[in-house]
Amino acid sequence: MGIVAIPARVFIDTNHLIYMAKIAAGQSLPPDLERRRLAYLSLTKMIHRGQITPLFYEVQAWEWLRDNPSLARAKKLAALLDASPQLMMVESDPTVFAAELLTEVGRLFPHLGIPDLPLVRHFSMTNPVATYLSKFRSVLRTIRRERAVETLSKPNSVTLFLELCFPEIRNGAHKWVNAIDWTRESWQSTRNALVDKPRGTQLPESAIREWLLGYTGFAEMARELGLEGSPEGILEQVDLSRCRATVTFIRAFEVFARSTSKWSDDHDSTDVTFAVPVCLSDHALVDRKWRDLFDRCLRRASTHAPRVFANADSLPQVHSDVTELVGRLDTAT
Repeated sequence: MGIVAIPARVFIDTNHLIYMAKIAAGQSLPPDLERRRLAYLSLTKMIHRGQITPLFYEVQAWEWLRDNPSLARAKKLAALLDASPQLMMVESDPTVFAAELLTEVGRLFPHLGIPDLPLVRHFSMTNPVATYLSKFRSVLRTIRRERAVETLSKPNSVTLFLELCFPEIRNGAHKWVNAIDWTRESWQSTRNALVDKPRGTQLPESAIREWLLGYTGFAEMARELGLEGSPEGILEQVDLSRCRATVTFIRAFEVFARSTSKWSDDHDSTDVTFAVPVCLSDHALVDRKWRDLFDRCLRRASTHAPRVFANADSLPQVHSDVTELVGRLDTAT
C-alpha cells in the first residue's frame, strides 16, 4: 500500500506575506530582498498547488488591520492563503491555551466527556473548539464575543474571517485590544521577576498557573464544569509539560521580557504569540528577530521542533527534500 503524503504545515508571518503580495501585484521588493523573488514565487506556487499547507493564525487578522485599517489591503494577504486547497487555521493564543488545559482536565476526569479539541483545523470544518468553549459563560466574556461565536465557528476563508472581524477591530473594541494591554503589563511583571536573575532562570510554575487561571478563563470554566475543589487545586493537577503550545509561548515570553529593556512596539506583543502557530507547524517562516528565539524555545519545550527560517530561500529546498523522500518511500512499498 502506498504512503499518503500529507503536505507540510507551514506558518508564514505577515512581513513575508506582504512580500509575496507585492510580487503577485507586479511590484518591486526592497533591494536586499529582490534576490529572494524566485523563492517567494516558488512558495506561492506551492500554496496554490496544495504542496504545502499554510496555517492562518487568528491573531494575524488583528495585526493586518490594526495600524492600517484597510480591509482591501488585508484582503490581498488573505487571498494568498485562500488560494490553498489545504488552508488550516490556528485559534488565538488564549483559545489554544484553554483548549490544551481542558484536554488535560478531560484526561484527569474522564467522566466529564470533554471532546477532542484540535488546535489546528481545516477552514472547511466546523470549529469544535469554539463550539465546545461557547458553553462557558466565562469564555464568551473573556475570549470571544457571544454574538460572534456561532459565526466565527465556520469561516470558510480568511477573507470572510477578516470581514467578520473588521468592524470591531476598526472601532478598537475587539478582544485583542485587551490582550495587548495584558501583554504590556505581563511584560513588565515578568521582566521585574527575571531581569536580575541568572541567565536561564524561568518563572516559577506557581506564577504561570496563576496567570493561566485568569488569561484563559480557566478559573470560571472549572467552576462551570462542576468539579470539586478550587480551580487552583484542579490546575495544580494539570501536567503543563503536556500543554506544548502553552509552554512554548511562556518560554518565548520569558526570553522576550528579559531581552527587551523598554516597551516600544505593540507589534512585539503580537509577534511573540507567533510562538503558538510556529509550535503547531512543521516549518515556519518568521522575521529574523524571532527565528532564533522560537527555535531555541521549541527545542527546550518539545521533542517535536519545527524548522524555523528567516528567509524564503530555505522553505522550497525543505519542501523538495520532503517530497523526494515521501516519493521514494511510496515507490518502494
